[in-house]
Amino acid sequence: MKNYPLYPLRLVPIPIAKIWGGAKLSARYAKPLPAEADKEAPDSSIRLGETAELIISDRNCSIIGNGECTGMRLDRYLGIRKASKFPVMVKYIDAGSTLSVQVHPEKTELWYIAEAEPGAEIIYGLNKSFKKKNLSRELCDGRIKYMLNKKKVRPGEFYMIPPGLIHALGKGILAVEFQQNNDITERIYDFGRGRPLHTEEAVKTINLHRVFKEGDGIAVPGLSRCSFFSVHKHSCSGKIKVENSPAPTFLTCIKSDPDAAICGCKLIQGDSYYIPSGCTADIQGNDVTFLTMTW
Repeated sequence: MKNYPLYPLRLVPIPIAKIWGGAKLSARYAKPLPAEADKEAPDSSIRLGETAELIISDRNCSIIGNGECTGMRLDRYLGIRKASKFPVMVKYIDAGSTLSVQVHPEKTELWYIAEAEPGAEIIYGLNKSFKKKNLSRELCDGRIKYMLNKKKVRPGEFYMIPPGLIHALGKGILAVEFQQNNDITERIYDFGRGRPLHTEEAVKTINLHRVFKEGDGIAVPGLSRCSFFSVHKHSCSGKIKVENSPAPTFLTCIKSDPDAAICGCKLIQGDSYYIPSGCTADIQGNDVTFLTMTW
């Protein structure tokens, strides 16, 4: 494998149109718009729902946007031949309207609430228990919507989402989503949008796991680490050095100022970097907030 130069790699965001997308990512985080509207949308309006910030999958791969390796795919830089070998993904998500209620069979996610309009809520587990033998009927009849636990959220909060936890981001929330590299989603309720549901699959998924409720196990607000990855929030007034362990680090800036910089280069809100193993990054500024992820 060829040895490429070690330096913090700025990752080019991959914009993805969604029927529920909003306008915050392009207006305030300098994210590019998708070329086309979501095929499931009822009109041709382009709504930017999410940007893939760190991804190596069969469908998409992050591109390096700075330095000697500008334009290179991240999998080539890392010498990864099989996308499934890369363990994590990171996205920005802008919920212009509430996302579908869903569950994942084999994926742990973590939400960081970057912005939330007053009164904004997430769906986070259930508000009561039920007999699993009745689950299929509850899902098919749409009565599951009366069993959903809704929780008001504020900027700066973390929410861990284990496999089997029913969840959805609500309208008016902008979140950074950290997750395992697995994009299997089973939709169980979609607020009348008419998209396909995955009721039978969801019943099997929920039956394979405990049905988590808020406060159960790792479904606890504020948790920001699990056995698959760990996320930390940093505030900088002056200078901070991000030093790597033997593992790499992902970094994304959620608040910047005119003097914000990474290794002497301008750092703006929404910028994301892959810091290779053995590399360090100097962050400076008067009022900078950023998140780091290790795995």
